[in-house]
Amino acid sequence: MATLTIVNTNLPAPTVSPKVQLVYAAHTRMVTAFRLHFSQPMDSTSAQTVSNYEVLLPPAYKNGPVRAVPLSQAVLDPSGLFVTLYRASLGQHLTKFVQIVVRGQPPTGLTGTNGTFLAGTGGVSGTDAVLTVSM
Repeated sequence: MATLTIVNTNLPAPTVSPKVQLVYAAHTRMVTAFRLHFSQPMDSTSAQTVSNYEVLLPPAYKNGPVRAVPLSQAVLDPSGLFVTLYRASLGQHLTKFVQIVVRGQPPTGLTGTNGTFLAGTGGVSGTDAVLTVSM
């Protein structure tokens, strides 16, 4: 019996998925915007799609629903590394902690300029990033 081993020597170069590195928010509950810093330049179309982001507040009362903070805009800066998320209304008071969900799941999630989807949970490409921000 003989064994045949095939080795592919023409493998494509590995690609690294972008990650959210930092969230900038003023240490006040009157925040008008959140600024996200990514590890590499992001695709402008996916990065500026507001539905790819969600800002969540804990329930207002025990066993109540999680509350969403409406966003009006997601603006990518010229470097492609920063996205600023603008609140639609300042009427809703923020709590001490907020959660920001950044969508990275195919087919509509955030992608880098290299075409790879965001690496969120556990650093796995194509997963959402869930960030907790202290105000």
